[in-house]
Amino acid sequence: MVSITGKITLPRNSTLLVFTDGAICTEMQLSGLAAIVKNEQGKLCFWISKCEGLMTCNEAEYAAVLMALEVLAKWKPRTIMIYTDSKIVADQVSGNARALSPALRFYCAQVRQLMLQYRKVEFIHIPREINILADALANEVLTNAKEKNG
Repeated sequence: MVSITGKITLPRNSTLLVFTDGAICTEMQLSGLAAIVKNEQGKLCFWISKCEGLMTCNEAEYAAVLMALEVLAKWKPRTIMIYTDSKIVADQVSGNARALSPALRFYCAQVRQLMLQYRKVEFIHIPREINILADALANEVLTNAKEKNG
């Protein structure tokens, strides 16, 4: 189940800055997905998180992007700037690298299909140190699952 937290006030046709991250915990067989949504002035609007089954690191990064694009569709933003610390996701979706793994090809195709709902979606690779909030939220999802399952 996707969890959306924060005050959601987004004007239609806006530009959104979305910071995504995926985290995995192999011993619990779980992945944590997160997206931090900011308006074009950089003000935090809300965040999205979800716990999924175990994936690879790259699959979790892609799944976080997919989650964000699916949730944001109802607000119909004009432009989405996706900031990710996954160079693989940024390069593959932007067409600067090929996805060799069948699973990543599938995820990439899904992301590209969802991108058609928006006027513009741009992927920007950022260092992990800049993606602290999304990273913390993805890991918090895993921590909460661990505490819940004892």
